[in-house]
Amino acid sequence: MIERKMPNRAGAEQALAVLRNPQNGVKAGELDWLGVEEWLAGKETVTKQELLDFVRANRVEIREVIKGDAQYSTNDNNAALEALDRGECVYWGDRRGGEPIRV
Repeated sequence: MIERKMPNRAGAEQALAVLRNPQNGVKAGELDWLGVEEWLAGKETVTKQELLDFVRANRVEIREVIKGDAQYSTNDNNAALEALDRGECVYWGDRRGGEPIRV
């Protein structure tokens, strides 16, 4: 939407008006999550690229987790994240301290 609706350079208020326009499909909650209003508050002007970079760097990421039998068990954070990215169910934690955490 920013790529289509915003000029290459705009005043901070104009950029915010583009984002707040209901016809553009951006919800008020999304602007709050991003913190874009606070970021724009200290600027007179902003480029389209600066705004795109800010949105990409601060977007909220949601992951779907499918619960099922664990396919992988580890105490290694990186290995656990890689397994989750592959869609595997992971037991993470030290079994000596009790039950592992299933994610």
